[in-house]
Amino acid sequence: MKRVVSLLLAAALLLSLTACKGAVSAFSPEGDLEGYTFAAFRAGEAFDLALYFDKYIETRAQAFDLLLIAADGFAARIAGDDLTGCTLVFNRAHEWEFRSELHPPSANVRNLAAMVVVSTSDDPRAVHFIQGDKVRGITAGQLRLLDTQCALREEGTSRSNGRSVTVYTTQRRVPLADILPEGGSFCAMGFSGETMFFRGPEDSILVCERGALDLHLADGRILRDIAGVMADPPGFLITETYHDALRALEQGRRVMIIELDGMGFDMLPYAPHLASLSPRRALACYPPISPVGLAAMLTGETPDVHGIQGRENRALSCEDLFAAAEQLGKTCAYIEGGHTLINTSMRPDLALDDANAFTLAKDALESAPDLLFVHFHGIDEAAHAFGPHAGDTRQVVAELDGCVRSLLEGFDGRVIITADHGLHKTEGGGNHGEFLPEDMVVPYVVAG
Repeated sequence: MKRVVSLLLAAALLLSLTACKGAVSAFSPEGDLEGYTFAAFRAGEAFDLALYFDKYIETRAQAFDLLLIAADGFAARIAGDDLTGCTLVFNRAHEWEFRSELHPPSANVRNLAAMVVVSTSDDPRAVHFIQGDKVRGITAGQLRLLDTQCALREEGTSRSNGRSVTVYTTQRRVPLADILPEGGSFCAMGFSGETMFFRGPEDSILVCERGALDLHLADGRILRDIAGVMADPPGFLITETYHDALRALEQGRRVMIIELDGMGFDMLPYAPHLASLSPRRALACYPPISPVGLAAMLTGETPDVHGIQGRENRALSCEDLFAAAEQLGKTCAYIEGGHTLINTSMRPDLALDDANAFTLAKDALESAPDLLFVHFHGIDEAAHAFGPHAGDTRQVVAELDGCVRSLLEGFDGRVIITADHGLHKTEGGGNHGEFLPEDMVVPYVVAG
């Protein structure tokens, strides 16, 4: 609600700013917040920052600092937990100025060039950089505290009367190698689900744009609004499920796909039969949640293409595997647990629980469809409740490992076993949806 109010208020102020002849200046905070603009109509106008941050400005983290940067390069940093007595002033010199009655004098910054909100607690827009088992989170605001480079980006040239002017914008950038110094290969994913693989961090840079971090690769590609970068990642995504299955169907082979919802690669020690099948490491798609992962498996596309980027939308933007199989004249069976997560071209048979899903899958095999897709949910449910490595979760993994072994017995065809995501441990149990190795790396088996 605060975000809606702040955006409406900012829009009203800007409209007034352009319409009123007395309007003087506008100032927008940067960093880890939703958009907001202060508008001053006369010199000497002051804004109570404690009031504005409480009622109108939505920061992305509950705890934050304010980084105050003057035009001459001087900067001061204060905690945002108590802004009593702090004001933003458009002074008589027609400059924006930060004043504080209670902080030390160095907090009073004249000729303010930027006021940057820097998250100091969990921020949902933090970009995660993964090197082995180490994860470093950096936000757009925090990027300003790093040893950034300042560079001019040429925007274009205009010509008139035999003269020309070239226009530039200033970029603040950090070499990716400063954050991930090791690794021969990398994978970057955006909040949209767009994914890029690339070699080496050399000449790849992070650029802060519009309160987000963009990744500019050495080969000229740009990934906007990144969610994370992983060094030495698995070499492929769970989207390969679609392509591996379709190739087998085109070769006249039967296919069985088993999705173990929530089965992270780090849970393999609890599934000895699955581990015996030499599973490879695969990457889930971002965000690592069930609808997104299921759509990736069934379409072979990343979320920016298949259209499901969260839990709000259920409609696919491209053809799914069942439709492709039907065009080949193949028969299909689809067994889903509890309720449907996305809209597919084929309506699934809904199972009451994993035991029922196993029974339905065994029955389906009796009719020998060309394609069988069965989705087990128990691991995800147990890991949410107890944690991904709790005894109760390990028991569910072991039970489903037995179901997998039974389904594979006597099956003459291609078998694909994978997961939509893994889970990380939380204080109350487990969760997923973040760019973390536990959430993003899952097993991938192709057998038969």
